[in-house]
Amino acid sequence: MGPTKPRARSVDVESAAELAASPDARRALTPGRLQHRKSYKAAALDTRPASRPSRAGEVCAGCAVALVVVFLYAHLGDDAGAGPPRGRSAAVDHRTVKKEPPLVVDPRALARAFHATPAGTARFAARHAHDTPGLFRFAAGNLTVSGVGVGTYLGDADDETDARVAAAIVESVQAGVNVVDTAANYRRGRGEVAVGRALRDVFATGLASRDEILVSTKAGFLTTPDLLRRALDYGARDADFDASRRHCVAAPCLRASLDASLERLGLEAVDVLYLHNVAEKRDDLDRAGLLDVLATAFAWLEGERRRRRIRAYGLATFAATFRAAPGEAGSLGLARDLVPLARAAAGCRADAVQCDHGFRFAQLPVGPRFPEFWAAAYDGGRTLNESARDAGVSVVASKSLGPKLRRGEDRCNAAPDASDDAGAAGLHVTRSTPGLAVALVGHKARTHVDANLAVLGRPPLDEAAWRAALARDRACQAANG
Repeated sequence: MGPTKPRARSVDVESAAELAASPDARRALTPGRLQHRKSYKAAALDTRPASRPSRAGEVCAGCAVALVVVFLYAHLGDDAGAGPPRGRSAAVDHRTVKKEPPLVVDPRALARAFHATPAGTARFAARHAHDTPGLFRFAAGNLTVSGVGVGTYLGDADDETDARVAAAIVESVQAGVNVVDTAANYRRGRGEVAVGRALRDVFATGLASRDEILVSTKAGFLTTPDLLRRALDYGARDADFDASRRHCVAAPCLRASLDASLERLGLEAVDVLYLHNVAEKRDDLDRAGLLDVLATAFAWLEGERRRRRIRAYGLATFAATFRAAPGEAGSLGLARDLVPLARAAAGCRADAVQCDHGFRFAQLPVGPRFPEFWAAAYDGGRTLNESARDAGVSVVASKSLGPKLRRGEDRCNAAPDASDDAGAAGLHVTRSTPGLAVALVGHKARTHVDANLAVLGRPPLDEAAWRAALARDRACQAANG
């Protein structure tokens, strides 16, 4: 009988502290790719709240996890504030990365305490690079992220939608997606609940570990009575709210929102916390007033980075801030306004060359119908793409499919092949945008999940093909009024 293949060793929570101190700790923290795999069709996700361990077990697990986290910070570096490496292409080729045999780690030791790391996200990309050509690229913090991410905005606030969203996230991660985006107000908080359930399943089945997945959420909208009550208990004042009393980015409101988000997600930290539609909702403020509100919010966010509850932060906007023309209401420049606010909030001197601030992400509509990212003069005459690149800010696209494509109300299709699914075609064009980090797409229906995930197996368009797709769309729009 020939030599037998060594089996992956299982590591439980109690041995996690010993594991962290060993030379093989990095490899040991790679979860095994277990035999069990839940497909989208067969997924019957547990909709019950996560059970909590006994107090003694919780304390033991907490100590072990703390030691593991200390080891990771010491060996992987605390570089969430750094932008993509200078001089490196946005695309990542992991085909030649050597794959080490995995160790199976008890998912309880991985599911809660970790954030996305350079080593973890690169490991995820290496596993999926063969089947997803050109999918992965570098983002802020030296993270390796999939160019397509899962959004969780639309849907009814009910159990059925929760299960469908969670199952779609699980299948997306299995297909090679390692970016999941949500918000405190999506489906009245149930968007985060569904993401939390999906992440528990992802960690428990070994599809990924916490350090391989970038999780982002948003704060600003207080759309449930519980969230509003919590903000008031933390000290929010009437002057902190917009006219509708449903939006607030003062420190008590942000604290209430982040507390609730972490509880729903079942995590100790999120990788990115966006301030949600601040300029759109605070149109009662002039430019100076808006900058004052953001300066206070950035100072609080920097404090949360020091507390390790967030790794980075940014702004998620729709019509204002990044898409408004210079001089219009709500328009703010990256280099002129936002980066200086972040540097000041981080305590950096004005003349300091390097500054470890956390403002590293921007989210806005990008696509054939939303060209401001690459086409409009934005910051001192430069495009947002150029400003973000120089500032080390990663741009994430919302509205990646374009308006109305999936509902059949748009007669124009920017796809190179007009027979393509219209929504997936819009996603493919958007994710090919030069300089873009991630294109988000929300999907739940079987046909949409299939069509969107099929995009992952196609290389992005080169710039010439991308510009040709945009030209076809403009011509179609002009012909159809």
